[in-house]
Amino acid sequence: MIDEDHLESEQQTAATTLDRNVSLRAGAGTGKTTTLTARYMQILEQRVAALSTDTAAERVTAAEAIPEQILTTTFTERAADDLVESVREEILDRLSAADSQEEFRTWRAVADGLDDAYIHTLHGLCHRLLTEHAVGTTNTPTVDTATPLGRYGMTYDALEIGFEVAEEGEATA
Repeated sequence: MIDEDHLESEQQTAATTLDRNVSLRAGAGTGKTTTLTARYMQILEQRVAALSTDTAAERVTAAEAIPEQILTTTFTERAADDLVESVREEILDRLSAADSQEEFRTWRAVADGLDDAYIHTLHGLCHRLLTEHAVGTTNTPTVDTATPLGRYGMTYDALEIGFEVAEEGEATA
């Protein structure tokens, strides 16, 4: 488990200031993953505590949806993978420490929902959004590693008809 007492003051601030977005910029090995994990867990714990207890099934369904409601982007795929793994370990610690069946089921649902979490690189996030919400096309964006965009996991061929470029002054709200 992350011991927040061992975080530097800037890390503690980033991990516990949940009323706004936070951007972390630091060199390799400075604790970005640890800080983001602590922040992510703070958000999860806050959301789990706020779940209604109408029925156990509703609570589990709501808990499973929590990770998909949190957006976290990283610079590298390795950092995204490391963050998912670190958060998963923290969730498993919550499962091990659960004092009741309800608490165990809730954290188990959060763990299951982590597979759908928005923890990506910027290009991974864009690819996911285009895949899930492509507009104006019947084709799903595809990965073509032979093109320059392929290294980012996407092509724009099938999306062209879904977007309109507005000239300056033509855009409307």
